Amino acid sequence: MSGDLRSDLLEGFAAQFLMAESPGSVSDILEDLEEQCDLDWRALGQEPNNYGTVQTQASSPMPCFVELKANADDAVLIRGFEENAPAGAEPDEYPTMASAAEAFSPDDGEIEILADGTTPTDGNVLNLTIRDKGCGQPPEKFEDTFLGLHTPGVIKQKYSFTQGQYGMGGTGVLQFCGDRHKGCYKFVASASHQDPGNWSWSLIRQNRDANQYEYCLVDRKIPRFDGEFGQSLVDTVPGAESGDYGQEFGSFVKVYDYQMDVSRADISGQEGFLYKFERYVVDSPLSVTMTETRDYSTSVTQNTTRGFLPTLNESRNQKLLKGTETLTYDFTDVGSEILGERDIDVFLFKHEDEIDDEESTSRSTDRFLQKTSSHTDMTGRTGIHEKHAVMFTVNGQTHGDQGLGFLKNQCGYSKVAEDTVVIVRFDDFANPDMSDLFKPTRDRLQDGKEETRCLKQGLKDALKQSDMLTDEEDRRRAKRGTDDAEFDTDSFENFVKDNPEFASYVNSGRKISGPRLHPQTNTSGEGDGPSQGTGEGDGKDIESENSDPWKIPTFLTGIEEYQPDNDHVLWDESDSGMMQIEVPVNRRKKVRFATDAQDDYLNRDTLSGELTASHSDLVRVTELHDSVLTLTVEPPEGASSGDSRMMTISMTRPTLTAELVTDLDYSRIAGAETEILESEDVVLECYRALCPDTIDIADTKSVDTAPLYGHVEIVFTDEEEAEDPPTPSSSGGGSDSGGGDGDGDAGTDESSGGMAVPNILTVYQKHWDFDPDAEDFDPGELDIDEDEVDSGLAREFDENVIMRMDESLDGTISGLTLTINMDAAPLRSFIVNRNVKETYKEYVEDHYKNSIVFMTISQYRELKDKREEEFTEKEIGVTGIIENSAL
Repeated sequence: MSGDLRSDLLEGFAAQFLMAESPGSVSDILEDLEEQCDLDWRALGQEPNNYGTVQTQASSPMPCFVELKANADDAVLIRGFEENAPAGAEPDEYPTMASAAEAFSPDDGEIEILADGTTPTDGNVLNLTIRDKGCGQPPEKFEDTFLGLHTPGVIKQKYSFTQGQYGMGGTGVLQFCGDRHKGCYKFVASASHQDPGNWSWSLIRQNRDANQYEYCLVDRKIPRFDGEFGQSLVDTVPGAESGDYGQEFGSFVKVYDYQMDVSRADISGQEGFLYKFERYVVDSPLSVTMTETRDYSTSVTQNTTRGFLPTLNESRNQKLLKGTETLTYDFTDVGSEILGERDIDVFLFKHEDEIDDEESTSRSTDRFLQKTSSHTDMTGRTGIHEKHAVMFTVNGQTHGDQGLGFLKNQCGYSKVAEDTVVIVRFDDFANPDMSDLFKPTRDRLQDGKEETRCLKQGLKDALKQSDMLTDEEDRRRAKRGTDDAEFDTDSFENFVKDNPEFASYVNSGRKISGPRLHPQTNTSGEGDGPSQGTGEGDGKDIESENSDPWKIPTFLTGIEEYQPDNDHVLWDESDSGMMQIEVPVNRRKKVRFATDAQDDYLNRDTLSGELTASHSDLVRVTELHDSVLTLTVEPPEGASSGDSRMMTISMTRPTLTAELVTDLDYSRIAGAETEILESEDVVLECYRALCPDTIDIADTKSVDTAPLYGHVEIVFTDEEEAEDPPTPSSSGGGSDSGGGDGDGDAGTDESSGGMAVPNILTVYQKHWDFDPDAEDFDPGELDIDEDEVDSGLAREFDENVIMRMDESLDGTISGLTLTINMDAAPLRSFIVNRNVKETYKEYVEDHYKNSIVFMTISQYRELKDKREEEFTEKEIGVTGIIENSAL
């Protein structure tokens, strides 16, 4: 085609599209083209009405753009294989892009990304061009390769080391090009390395009226020209020399007015684009040059990167790290054979207070940990590290991620999360396995898939075992404020002693509602004794949402040895006689019975039972939970060592009448509704459905509704000296005995069945005024040791913040850390407005702290046990919800 005027014309238009500075410019060039040539438009991929196919490929602009870079990687490595691979080599011998790049990457295999358009202060148009010297495509394959929807992936499947085998990377960017008013365009030009100088090109646009993306044909053909292409870029790149850009093969792909979710300023550095790009290009097999052609009046117009990890591994950046750790975790432990055993790389950066100004500037960690971006969306600034704290990579490209919320709320690392990066590699994954874990668009995990659940659960388990993160988390929490040794645990313990149902609630997650105990016989001479219901009114749990089928209990058996894992040792009356417990005359003890009664059996509206007991005056609290009926027994006043009481517990079973059957909610009965209604004996069939294991199917008339009985002899013994309550760090777990050797008074460690207390710290105004960077900062004036206090406190607290709550590392209440603001406006206003005297201030402050502790423990247990899944993917998490509720 050399010397062909038509070829020269088409080359000129291709150069104009390559240099166009806006979608409006592209529209003008198209008008000129239409005046000189026949212009036809064809649906992309030969699929009319393809708008939905393209729009649903991915949800974020950066991973879509990175797909163009991945396509360039594929092209360069395919060329390298065809030119440099050993004779007789097969593509399958190179399973990863890294192994392929090491074996046969061409010397000129670098990829370049060029930005043109206008700066944010002068229109804010960002056009991006990716150029490579890869295999390119000859004219006869150009249409299928660059203008198809799925054909490109089919072509690449014979090369095991390529990334774009789904064939969706080339079109994902279209939804983020321009807008409907200015026009949405993408330009592509390519020539094969096996047929250099023979170029083809086309322009893709959005046609909203036809509900499709389409590409142009000139004179009903893909436009072509010969020679070199790209030399016009020399005039726009500062410092470029003639010959730097003209090339005879490879590809150019340009997207116009690309809508980024970070700042669209200088792509060669500063902030935004480069840092976000490196979160998706974590370890590139090929070098990438960022070239900024817009005028920013800076000396730096280019930056070269191979991704997040290679940049971090540079010696000048290693000093920013506090430590690194590789955790090996076997995901078969959480049920995934596909995930198998793999390494998890953890990078912990120094806290900003630890970075020496002489070694590093204050912005030096921004490239790795940038918390915000100048780009804003409807929710405010969009973070980079906030969204990509954990990265799952394949061939160095991020295919899915987790944000700070995962590290903070799921793993409990509330203080180190912002300085932590986690990388998990899946280079060994075969394509079928990849589709089980990652979306075909390769930008996020498959929601709802079993492999995704296993990955998150296993990763959480592995990270919780990190000594590096745990030690640093503990160190930073210790700098939260003042370790309040004067916190009045006595008042806390007294409250729990007087209200053991509260301890039961916060430790088990049950609502403060339980069965009412009715007296059977009165032997104390003091009336019926206290009513033992722990809820309101008649003790029914009005908020219960038990959706299990109704069942009627079949047994009530004493527990000789209670085991928290439900593997109890039951009392055998035929061998040991009546169960007996010893109760010191000054202590409470628990007596437990195993049963198959449901938790709501004693307080539900339908098919419920009633609990009665002789010597009911001895029973302070009753609880039915997790197949265990627990009675807390307290000696009567004046009891003497050696006295005993024979107690009989009765749990009634309801009689099902024909009248009651008509009102039943059959969805709550463990049986088929049609079978019940069609039976001649509806009542009997209901019983059979409710308790099939206890009704003889052959017996059509007899149904046992007799009460279930439990017996225990209570023997009072000498007084026991009060023990110091165990602390979370020193107390152990283990089993207790149903016969009276278990928990008595509420303690402070939930592992032993008592009441757990969080780690409690306090801050004052001097802490939230703490700013070591201020010019007039004087730690001596504030009476603060700056080595023992985190300067971040100044940013977290003011007079309107009541407290901050750090997630528990081990999921227990004792693992929580509460930092309470003792100079918060509500407390200080109360003291002033009520004119509280100095002698009572300590009393008021103590109750203020106790109330916050009670509130946070209660809410934490309720949200953690009942509603945690609602907050799993939210950045705020359970602790954030509780913090906000305290305002």
